[in-house]
Amino acid sequence: MVFSLISSTSGFIREILIAAIFGSTWQTDAYFVAITGVQIVNLLLASSLRTILIPILTDVEGARGKNRKIQETNNFINFGILTSLVLIVVGVLAAPLITKVLASGFVGEQFELAVLFLRIGMASLIFKTIVGIYRGYLQSEERFFESGLSDASVNFLVIFFLLTMSARFGIIGLAVFNAASEFSQLLLQIPGLKKTRYFYNLYLNLKSKHLSRFMMLLPPVLISTAINDVQKIIDKTIASNLVEGSISALNYAEKIERTIISVFVTALVTVLFPTLSKKASNDNYDEIKRVSSSGLNSILLITLPASLGLMVFASPIVELVYQRGQFDAKAAEMTAIALVFYALGIVPFSLRMYFNNVYFAIQDTKTPMINGAISVGIKIVLSLILVQYLQHAGLPLASVIAVAIMTGLLIKGLSRKIGYKIGSSNIKVFLKSTLSSVIIVIMAYFAFNYAISVLHASVIGQFFVLIISVSMAAVIYSLILFVWGVEEVKTIGLAGWNRIKKFM
Repeated sequence: MVFSLISSTSGFIREILIAAIFGSTWQTDAYFVAITGVQIVNLLLASSLRTILIPILTDVEGARGKNRKIQETNNFINFGILTSLVLIVVGVLAAPLITKVLASGFVGEQFELAVLFLRIGMASLIFKTIVGIYRGYLQSEERFFESGLSDASVNFLVIFFLLTMSARFGIIGLAVFNAASEFSQLLLQIPGLKKTRYFYNLYLNLKSKHLSRFMMLLPPVLISTAINDVQKIIDKTIASNLVEGSISALNYAEKIERTIISVFVTALVTVLFPTLSKKASNDNYDEIKRVSSSGLNSILLITLPASLGLMVFASPIVELVYQRGQFDAKAAEMTAIALVFYALGIVPFSLRMYFNNVYFAIQDTKTPMINGAISVGIKIVLSLILVQYLQHAGLPLASVIAVAIMTGLLIKGLSRKIGYKIGSSNIKVFLKSTLSSVIIVIMAYFAFNYAISVLHASVIGQFFVLIISVSMAAVIYSLILFVWGVEEVKTIGLAGWNRIKKFM
């Protein structure tokens, strides 16, 4: 979580600088549409590769040993390089068609600029493929440092460009530098690979049963993982027909929401997935149910106060983070409205991510795919309806409703497969966390506004007042839950205290 926080914070600074330097215009709309298209492919491959490879490599090591695991990893690497080269050629040639799908409202110079950005970004696909495979290997070795810090290297390089070269090379230079900086993630993995005694060779066996198993599992996992990305495409396509700046407002708001999910929830899910895979390989469903229940409680404890807090503090957060330079008051208002609805979806988005991984751990890839397809259908219908009344804010609201329905279906399906059900402990944690969240958010809201009115603080002063208010609320929230006897809070507190004592 600490390393994820570094990556997310640096990514946040990157977005602040982009907003300040380039603002919210038709050019940034074109940039974000293209970058979204590239990120969908890159993250889709990276996430799917990790999801499939961890159970496969765990089984290979258990049956054939470490050297065989390394050999199969090289087989995946070499196959992935060949496949990604083909995808890059296809992506470059099909860039106009992809852009038309991503943003049907783009025409003329804006359309051509988005096509150029998309072609530039496709070059990073080969790096993301290699990084995704190595990430699966490293996490199967229970090494998470490289995963937590990998995005930070890209963010720091882009920040360097924005501060030193953006005035000279403009937004096109940003796209080029962003694609080239993806190579740094691969460099960051090399020390971790050496520590696991990994060695690379040109081994390629297209008849490998493990590669065949990988190819069989890949399509449903790709579709399941792509559900969120498909919803992004829907949002960008519909938003491209709305007022100028709608796409950028959605992008900036989503970055704030994804920071919360990335730092806490994604880190938790990432660490638990290899454990779930090992339990599943031994058919230990009782342990899977125990880990699933504890994971659900942990996610609720994190996401409920985060969701409510972002909804209440949406306007001051957006103003403090983004409103400077070319990012004016109108852009801040549009972004804040979108953030309220994105914040509403933190809980269902996080739970969907977690329970998808439970299915992947037991190697059921079809159920998440089917439920995901249902949610996309619901998302499309709701988006077309809600955008008529709420403009761009209707798009994240439609996503929230669709994902909430999908999460309910995932939980219901687990009761049939492994007998998992939401228990009384989960309900108690939900009620205690909700009540505690309401109390601390109200306290933080009044503390923040009182301090601002008394101190007449500058922008930097307001930022520190917000940080202090939220930090105090987090401490009080933890104390309330500790007094109420929430087991996960006691466990985390004890683990933290033991770490401090060990460090001292």
